[in-house]
Amino acid sequence: RDSQVLKALDGKIYCFGGWDSNNVMHDDFYVFDVETREWTDISKFTTGPTPSARCCTSSFVLSDYFLVFGGLTAWSEDGALNEYSTTLHVFDHASLAWTELTKHAMPPDPDYPLGRWGGGIAHVGDGRVFLYGGAYGANGEGDALCLGDLLLLTLDLHSSSSPPTVASGWRL
Repeated sequence: RDSQVLKALDGKIYCFGGWDSNNVMHDDFYVFDVETREWTDISKFTTGPTPSARCCTSSFVLSDYFLVFGGLTAWSEDGALNEYSTTLHVFDHASLAWTELTKHAMPPDPDYPLGRWGGGIAHVGDGRVFLYGGAYGANGEGDALCLGDLLLLTLDLHSSSSPPTVASGWRL
C-alpha cells in the first residue's frame, strides 16, 4: 500500500485509501487498535457518503473528526487520464458516519483547479483550515503542474458532539 492517509484519533490509528503495486486505487478504511495491535476493516460498518477510491489525499484531525480532502482518483502512466478529487469528507469516529461537505466548500471561481493530490493541509484553530500546494493536471509526458497556492476554508465547529459544517468555501 502506498500514498494512503494515516491519522491518529482517540488512541487509534485510521488508514484510508491509497493504491497498491498494480496502481489500483482503494477506498477501504481500517482502524489500528494500538492496545491490541490489531487492524480492523471498518469499511463495511461505516454509514454516509464514503470518499471514492483515491491516493495522495490531504487530511487532518479536528476534535473528534477525521477530514479527507482531494486526492488522485484515476491514474495513467502518461498523466493524460489523471483525475483529481475536489471532495471534502468528515468522518465521525464515534458514530462511524461519513458526511460530505464538498458542495459547500467550493471556491467562488468554478474554473479554479481545486482538485489536486499531495497538498499540505492544516487546521490552525478557530475553524480555519489552510491548504497549500499539491499537484494538478499533466502535460502528456506525465509531469504534473505543481501548485504554489494557499487556500483558506473556514469551518463552523458548533460543538464536539456534531460534525463541523462549512462557514465559507475555499478562497485565495
